[in-house]
Amino acid sequence: MANFRKNYYSTLGVRSVEVQSSLSIALNEEPLNLVKLQKLCLWVRIPHSHRLILWKVLLKICSTYKSSWNLYTDYSHVLKTLQKLYDLQDNSELLVKAILLEITETKDPLKLSKALDQSPLHYLYLARAFIGMATDITDAFLLFRGFVCRQTTTVEKQIIDLLELVKIHDLSLYQVLKVRKLDKCFMWFKSFFSNVLPVLTLEGIWDIVIAGEDSVLGFVGLSCLLSVKKRILMSDQVEFDDLIDNISQYIDADAVANTAVNLWERPILDRMNKDEIQTLPK
Repeated sequence: MANFRKNYYSTLGVRSVEVQSSLSIALNEEPLNLVKLQKLCLWVRIPHSHRLILWKVLLKICSTYKSSWNLYTDYSHVLKTLQKLYDLQDNSELLVKAILLEITETKDPLKLSKALDQSPLHYLYLARAFIGMATDITDAFLLFRGFVCRQTTTVEKQIIDLLELVKIHDLSLYQVLKVRKLDKCFMWFKSFFSNVLPVLTLEGIWDIVIAGEDSVLGFVGLSCLLSVKKRILMSDQVEFDDLIDNISQYIDADAVANTAVNLWERPILDRMNKDEIQTLPK
């Protein structure tokens, strides 16, 4: 993503500090300061080398005490058992089975078996993304599990918020969308845009989400819609549905992500004074 923050800070006369140094200092504390780690994920571009451990701490996979990091539950035996039981060749299917086993609230063997036979599409998208981000399949499952089990805003509320954002930023587009069925947009939010954005672009968006700001997802949706505005205005419902389903073919993913983050953070930074911005990690 473009270094919008650095440019914004410089216009206020605020000197940026080295990101790597800020992260190293934060990760050397004992116990780790969750508020500081959240701020880092919100306000800097996290290097890939630090991202997974930050996510593990914020998703409560790892303790804030580094001395206990080797004590978290090992799920490798569960994954191996499921892989053999279902003869799975696709690791994303394996992770989905494992998460369904984890979250399905029943002890009835038949109901559990029926639940495990499903492969919800949004879970498959999420699983594939985490496999692309993690170092191994167990790490991918731990991140996937932590991400799915966190508290989130309902998809229905996110769609409402998306329409409100469109209304604010482009009234003509809003007039068209308010009379359209937006069912196809639900998958954007259910999958946290893993069905739209490639992994390398998605990571920067998920830094913000994992730090507790799901609101950025509405701006990702807004940015997607604005980037295909002309197509939307000329489409009927069927064409619109197809456009939303295949939106990744019509957008520049990095440009969409940059625009989304800039739109999300600019009002927040504008409300801050120079002293408050100075205290943020750069």
